Amino acid sequence: MPNWREIWDIQFLSNSVAAWAIALAAFLLTFTALPLIKRFIATRRRKWQESGQTHPLAVELTALLVARTSRVFLWVVALWFSSTLLYVPSRVDRIIYIVIVFSFWFQVGLWGMAAARYAIERRGRRPGAASATPVQSGSIDIIVFIAGLTIWTMAFLLALDNLGVQIKPLLTGLGIGGVAVVAYFPGDKIQYWSSKMLVIGRMRDEPSDTNKGANLIGIAYAKAVEMADTLKNSGSQVRPPMTGELGWQGGVIVRGKNGYLIAAFSGGKSEDDVKVSTAGVEELKTGH
Repeated sequence: MPNWREIWDIQFLSNSVAAWAIALAAFLLTFTALPLIKRFIATRRRKWQESGQTHPLAVELTALLVARTSRVFLWVVALWFSSTLLYVPSRVDRIIYIVIVFSFWFQVGLWGMAAARYAIERRGRRPGAASATPVQSGSIDIIVFIAGLTIWTMAFLLALDNLGVQIKPLLTGLGIGGVAVVAYFPGDKIQYWSSKMLVIGRMRDEPSDTNKGANLIGIAYAKAVEMADTLKNSGSQVRPPMTGELGWQGGVIVRGKNGYLIAAFSGGKSEDDVKVSTAGVEELKTGH
């Protein structure tokens, strides 16, 4: 009958039983300790919020990011740590590496989204800040949506870059950037509106020998003012464009509970501008 030393030395999938036991223990320890730490910090953060306590920005943000850490990411970290204690064939090692890379950048995306929303909401909670207008409170959602579009796109591209994929051609063809305008006016006919404008990456297209360039802010507002008059999506052609209008697609208007919500985007192809505006106005509808 083999003794314990002989059992520990038995080879299984190119590793001894002892190595497998140590790797399993490392996995279980890591996957137990990290969630416990996360739960402790998340509980403390919840108590801070319930009691109204304030803490330095670094402490609040760190606690938020810990609370937003995915359990899947913790599982992948534990898997990675335990795999470093074993001999792993190159093909399996490559698969593990791919899983780790995508899990890491997925988690970075979650952290980025949490940080973006925290920064926007924290700015709105500054002492002495005026009460938010309907569009100011609702526009948080469209700003977070646009920020999220950028964050998730960059996270995916950086993951591909880590895996050796050439991302420069992708970035060149992607053309992320432009100007978003969101607005709200009460009633059935515009007398005034509350609006917010956001530049994402660029506010103009530079002129060339064959193109006079474009002021994306002007285009976005032109779409918005057309919708304020027609109460139809920009470029709907319900009438000829008036002076100051372009008649271009890329803006969406919807009826809210007490008025109209407008979202206009300029910076991409017309169909892409419409998609961004549609998604943005759907987010705004939840607050009206």
